[in-house]
Amino acid sequence: MSASTSKKVVVHRFDRAPVGGYLDSTEALGSGPLHVLSPEGALHEILLAEVKLVCFVRDTEGPAPFQEQRLFRSRPKTEGLWIQLEFRDDDLLQGVVPNNLLTVEPGGVTYTPPDPTANNQRIFAPRTALRAARVLGVIGGQAKSKGKRDGEQRQIGLFE
Repeated sequence: MSASTSKKVVVHRFDRAPVGGYLDSTEALGSGPLHVLSPEGALHEILLAEVKLVCFVRDTEGPAPFQEQRLFRSRPKTEGLWIQLEFRDDDLLQGVVPNNLLTVEPGGVTYTPPDPTANNQRIFAPRTALRAARVLGVIGGQAKSKGKRDGEQRQIGLFE
């Protein structure tokens, strides 16, 4: 049995009602119009210029990311880059993206929102929807070893 390539999403647009349904995960986000299949079977083609957010969700009837926790209350625990996105309509959202240049997407930013138990699991914000994207901090990463170097003595010998 093959794995499904359809992901449950809610597409939030700047000037219209959100569209919930299924998005083909093999479709490149940010490279053209989105094709969302509604639960009723209608295919919606949404131009990227209209899209504010594409939310990968647990339930299409759940709350929007603007109704959930939008900002971190304290420093995030998840490893990565802590970012803040400013949208064309002056909305602010924070999240965490992987600290890996190979995951940088040319069409936008995919991030994990502040509340891991919320309906919105991952969110894609197209570049056309953003006014600014700021890195607020680097979380985690490789800790530098503080062990002894070869030939280095950390404490003097008193009873030699």
